[in-house]
Amino acid sequence: MKKVVITFAALLILCFFTGVASADVLAIGGGCVGTDNSTFGFTVHDTHGEFVYVDHDDHTNYKANTTFVTHMTNTTINFEGSLVNPAGWTYKAFMEETNKETKEQGNYSMEVYNETGELMYKSAGKRENGNVQIKKYIEIYFGVHEEKDIYIGQLTSITVHSFINIPSPDMEYTLLVDDYPIGKGKVGELKTFYYVPNASGKKKVTVLFAENLYDAGFVKVWIKRVEVLR
Repeated sequence: MKKVVITFAALLILCFFTGVASADVLAIGGGCVGTDNSTFGFTVHDTHGEFVYVDHDDHTNYKANTTFVTHMTNTTINFEGSLVNPAGWTYKAFMEETNKETKEQGNYSMEVYNETGELMYKSAGKRENGNVQIKKYIEIYFGVHEEKDIYIGQLTSITVHSFINIPSPDMEYTLLVDDYPIGKGKVGELKTFYYVPNASGKKKVTVLFAENLYDAGFVKVWIKRVEVLR
């Protein structure tokens, strides 16, 4: 039984985060949280970062040993990493930019976990004062465009092209074809997914990433009948 497959990859790429900056600083800031009587300061770069958080009520001091960006928009940044002390503990932080015109403070959150993943400390809310600025946007791309001629019931493939412009930890996404989840991939890697189409035609391809859906292109599947001679 012969199968004819024609594939055209990477013909359509959609960018959903854009921006350019001249320096390698992604975000920088510091300030005070009045409800917790806490202060913080951080700088996040392409490949490293510094983060210090001090709760003056219970004299707790958290200093980051590593920093990785997990999500970023024009005005917000999520980052996480390991703490210098206690060893083996990790943290997750969220910062919203201070409004450049009104100087209104944004929201923040800080979570600390022990070596077993148990939440040990949490603080969140609107900052009392300070200044947080996003210096560079993250660019992420998803793209797919394929045409295939297959037999009924056979697996067909979709190759997803994705790109991110800064080093990052695992940033997982879910691929959907006509709103049906096919599998998971990592942003920045070329990955081929396999599925069995149930009908011919042009099928919408979307990506679920960071709780948002993004168009990634389309695939055209033309299913061939199989005639059996008796």
